Amino acid sequence: ANRLADSRCGVHRHRSAWACGCGDRPFGDPAKSGDPAVYETTDKDHVLILSCDLPFVDGRLLRFIAGMRHDFDCAVPVVNGRLQTTLALYGKKFLATLKENLKDNNSVSLTELLKNDRSISLREITEDELKEFDRNLSSFTDIDTPEELEDFKKRL
Repeated sequence: ANRLADSRCGVHRHRSAWACGCGDRPFGDPAKSGDPAVYETTDKDHVLILSCDLPFVDGRLLRFIAGMRHDFDCAVPVVNGRLQTTLALYGKKFLATLKENLKDNNSVSLTELLKNDRSISLREITEDELKEFDRNLSSFTDIDTPEELEDFKKRL
């Protein structure tokens, strides 16, 4: 992820996720709460969230997703019919909806917000598009334990 950093994009690691474009203020688990602190600490219009338990993410795929920042508020891959919210691009415009929903709830489903908020432009990235950069979709392999890592290695 550090190779992605340049003058337009800062890279920050906090607990369970990498966030490109954010500052140094801690934020919660983006998959569960969508804590908006990641957006409040950046002067960038978009952040690219990358969960730390996705160790095989292809840099070309990240650049492809980040490249959508000029055309969409949010760009989220879809694998096996599910939005992959922990490897996705989020725009500041999405923050207002997120903050509003967090006022009443301690935890908010990013998937539900993304699908139901018609005020944002959401780009769902198809598996075919993803496979142009990651043929086996290994970028979306969630590894939480040494056993899962060994199982994954056996499949290679």
